[in-house]
Amino acid sequence: MYDIEVLYQCSIDDDIVVQNYDIEGKYLILLESKLLQSPNPFLPGKIQLQLYYYDLVKQLKTSFLNNINLSSSLTSKQLFIKNLYMVNNDEIGPIVIINTIHELQFLSDTDTGFKFIWSLDNIQDEMLSVDIFEHECKSKAIEFIVGTKLGQLLQLRLNLTTQLMKLIKNFDTMDSVNHVQIRGDIYGFVSLDNFFYLYINNHLERQTCSLPWLNDEDNPRDEKFEQIVTSMDTLIINKYSNSKIIFVLCHLTNFGCILFKRSIRGEWEFMKSFRKQNISGCNETSPLLDCKIIPDNNYCNRFIIVSSSECGKLYHWQYDHKANEVIGEGRTVIVSAEEENNLIYNFNILKESNKLIFFSGCSSQIKSISIDKISVM
Repeated sequence: MYDIEVLYQCSIDDDIVVQNYDIEGKYLILLESKLLQSPNPFLPGKIQLQLYYYDLVKQLKTSFLNNINLSSSLTSKQLFIKNLYMVNNDEIGPIVIINTIHELQFLSDTDTGFKFIWSLDNIQDEMLSVDIFEHECKSKAIEFIVGTKLGQLLQLRLNLTTQLMKLIKNFDTMDSVNHVQIRGDIYGFVSLDNFFYLYINNHLERQTCSLPWLNDEDNPRDEKFEQIVTSMDTLIINKYSNSKIIFVLCHLTNFGCILFKRSIRGEWEFMKSFRKQNISGCNETSPLLDCKIIPDNNYCNRFIIVSSSECGKLYHWQYDHKANEVIGEGRTVIVSAEEENNLIYNFNILKESNKLIFFSGCSSQIKSISIDKISVM
């Protein structure tokens, strides 16, 4: 049996939600928002943001970085924290990075009182996704990637001493960049033109996710619903001294996942599709839909493929990458049986206990499932 565990539950106060989270060892870093009602019924209420450490072992919550201010005038419906990271810097200490889509905030709770806010030059643009190169930052700079609504991909470096932002690279030839991901010195991203991109060896490579097999007899296309790429996950297998085999998994709405492999010679190959079953009638439209490719600790040469959904279910498959075959059938885990708001999203791996953690439904709960138990099912 699958055991879905509630790792964290918000207060029963309906006006409190978890905007986002990060993982720091045995702690969850939580950013919660609370809507404060306006004394004037004709004016919108204000939003109060609060950061917490949540000890997963002791189940204790401790607040830090009080009185976070948003420089943007956002209502509760407009507020969305797309990314949250904690970076440990040798000189300043822990730095929290918050992406509100409209701005990036860099905040520290130490004696330095470090605070830096950065936004895009174009006020019509939005930061749809941000990722950072190092969680353990020993230098005096934080380097990160930003993907935007108007199709920019920016590689930036913030000097923590001078508080100056430097543009390292700028790609602006694609559609809206919905998701970015860094793996070592390689980074990838997906855009809403149904391509995924990988920047490797100072070269930008791309592959289409709109492939003919999406409409063959075994995978008939439902013309009513679109298949749009929303996210990607990358797994790198080191071969020899400086060679790599790279697997890229992409999630498509109203379909499931597709897997590609880049050989040590730099050649791309489509490997396998993983179709979610019994999602007919559920038109998936959320750009937050997620996927994960995880090495299977119980079996050599196998991966665990996981897909989120908007119908309260997790889908997973066991895949043998040597034989290029799915082991058995894909399985479904019912996570939420609510009639509304059944979105599963924001996958992360809790390494200390080898669990997959995620948001389920409304952002008041963070849940988890054991990866080992998925593997042996």
